[in-house]
Amino acid sequence: MAGAIEMLAAGVVLMIASMIAGEKLTALPSLSGFLAVGYLALFGSIIAINAYMYLIP
Repeated sequence: MAGAIEMLAAGVVLMIASMIAGEKLTALPSLSGFLAVGYLALFGSIIAINAYMYLIP
């Protein structure tokens, strides 16, 4: 769970940094693009890092 919280905090910090830098989204991605990013964020990152942290000890 700690890994997921760290990744969430990093995402928030990077979002704030991009707003301060003035970056803007120029094109809206399609629904399939959003779903692909959501799938990768859920299965490729959060579950994988938690499984890794669980298996280390």
